[in-house]
Amino acid sequence: MRIIVDADSCPTKDIILEIAMKYNVAVVMYFDSSHDYINDYATVKIVEKGFDSVDFYIIKDVCSSDFVVTQDYGLAALCLTKNVVVIHPNGFEFTTNNIDELLNYRYLGHKSRLKNKHIKGPKKRSKEDDVNFYHLLEKLILARIDNYHH
Repeated sequence: MRIIVDADSCPTKDIILEIAMKYNVAVVMYFDSSHDYINDYATVKIVEKGFDSVDFYIIKDVCSSDFVVTQDYGLAALCLTKNVVVIHPNGFEFTTNNIDELLNYRYLGHKSRLKNKHIKGPKKRSKEDDVNFYHLLEKLILARIDNYHH
């Protein structure tokens, strides 16, 4: 069991590390080469810069016993095909039940941008997002640990 993080723009790295250390769960953080990050607990993997390069490395590395933390709906969809638990930093889980709607929302936003229509960006990150993320990640890890012991 590991927590694999699409870490380039992940706002919850500190929360992930706090929970991982609390439950002794390995963490692998993926960055592209434009970032510099050092951590004594996590394994940090720096990959070449390029469109979706971090995503491709994560997909090659991930297995069904892992958790993935990402804001990327496309990466989330690919991870779901490998039966991976995927969590958004805002504190919701990507599932086979919600991924199609999320991908459609992303597609419609892309189409609007191509037509130069201004659409609102994501709302500003709140403390509630951090709390939701913390509780979801902890709940999922505890459930996995409980399953291992039964």
